[in-house]
Amino acid sequence: MKFAFPFLLAITLLGCLPLTAQVRQYYFTHYSTSSGLVSNETNCVIQDADGYIWSGSAGGLQRFDGTRFRTFRNIPGDPGSIPANNVTQLILDDKNNLWVVTIEGRVGIFDTRTFRFREATIKPKRKESYLASGKRLIRDEYGNLFLLFGASELVTFNK
Repeated sequence: MKFAFPFLLAITLLGCLPLTAQVRQYYFTHYSTSSGLVSNETNCVIQDADGYIWSGSAGGLQRFDGTRFRTFRNIPGDPGSIPANNVTQLILDDKNNLWVVTIEGRVGIFDTRTFRFREATIKPKRKESYLASGKRLIRDEYGNLFLLFGASELVTFNK
């Protein structure tokens, strides 16, 4: 038994020695308005299946391809543009559709190929739910989409 304690101590100490494992290095790049961002305050970020990074801010919707930003803003009189510049949420569905929620609570799909916005028809049971602030899209583990109206109502997406 006298031999067991020093042996266990030696094994424990050897386990604490640094191993010559490969160390991963990460590189970060800082992007700002001088790099092409429309705002230094970003509300949401998501990466689509094609590898593009989409960000929403008070200045609009942006797509980053790894080199440059492309900006999408509201164009008055153009129903295919995003309905407002202040984008509060981005979410991808199971078909890689980019869903956009604006500060006013307008919800729809931004077509990432044609760069056109199509607003979703929302039919809550109670009209006051539609006026509630804090609309939020939720996606469950099965790919179902839900729209939460503040704390008053939950609406499901019907394809």
